[in-house]
Amino acid sequence: MPFWKFVSVVLPPIFLLGCATIQNDNVGAPLNKPSGDGKESLTISANFVENLSSEYFGYFDFTIENSSEKWIVVKVKSVEFDSLGSNENVRFPTWQEQLNWQAAMRQRIQIEEYNKALALGAIAGAGLGLAAASDNDVVRSIGAAATIASAGTMVGKGMGRNLDSLQLAKAVQENNLLLDSSVVLPGLFVKKWLLVNTKNHEKTGYLTAMTLAYSENGLDKAVRIQFRKKNTIKKSKWQSKIQESSSPTVSSTFTH
Repeated sequence: MPFWKFVSVVLPPIFLLGCATIQNDNVGAPLNKPSGDGKESLTISANFVENLSSEYFGYFDFTIENSSEKWIVVKVKSVEFDSLGSNENVRFPTWQEQLNWQAAMRQRIQIEEYNKALALGAIAGAGLGLAAASDNDVVRSIGAAATIASAGTMVGKGMGRNLDSLQLAKAVQENNLLLDSSVVLPGLFVKKWLLVNTKNHEKTGYLTAMTLAYSENGLDKAVRIQFRKKNTIKKSKWQSKIQESSSPTVSSTFTH
């Protein structure tokens, strides 16, 4: 196949533009009885952010969305994990500890992306050399494919790094899930985040779900959010060493 035809077929779009979403992937299931009209005014959802997590730290992004016409004051009162031993082995770092974590995470992102860029740059260079040196259309096509794929991956990784940095920039104290009350305006939403520090994973087991108890204009409510599943194929950065083991379902509570 001629080189130009190959490029026209396999050249992927470098930039993929998508619509911004408000709601996170994992929507909380209400544990309280529905109100008079059977509809909940608030929807609480969460994402477990793998790229900002590590063996002993789990990072979460929350969205609290108000679909009603009311002004709602919401305060998260407690966070519970469905795991044995969490009371003694799960904690929520202080603000100074969170600043230390952010600094360490920025360094990790920079080092990981530098190492990836070196590897992808080597592949791209080899592909260019192969495409330029060979008179064989197939060999030239393979070299071009390696170069194009590496370039697209480098752009994608760069965008991912920027998104991770943006996520860290949003982790300011006033947006912490366990801080003071928040006002959610009619038809709008607020974004929150939570950093979890764990230890003794053989006792806590692999954490997969949490329960949030909160007040909504003074009325006590709760939602349960399953933020991940036991997955033996893709290894998680958080609690990776005990990922394949089972964990008993005994609730533990942090009260704020």
